[in-house]
Amino acid sequence: MSSPLSPDSISKLRDAHKESQTEFAEQIGENTSTPSRWESGKIPPNGENIDTIRDVIPDDLDPADVVDTPKLSRDWDGRLSSIEY
Repeated sequence: MSSPLSPDSISKLRDAHKESQTEFAEQIGENTSTPSRWESGKIPPNGENIDTIRDVIPDDLDPADVVDTPKLSRDWDGRLSSIEY
């Protein structure tokens, strides 16, 4: 299962905080290399990481701006054929 936070959306969230990857890692209680690995797409954040990231979203930032909405593709007969984030 893929993460609802893409590498780009994690980067956008961190940028919205105006924090370095190291500062962001410290704020969410992760190893300093973890945000870099998320943003490069090497590893996705797990469910606990996602919850922690959502907890630090500033009140004035709409989560929809950083959480990717899946793009649904359907076959000619209307059946779901793919989901892309």
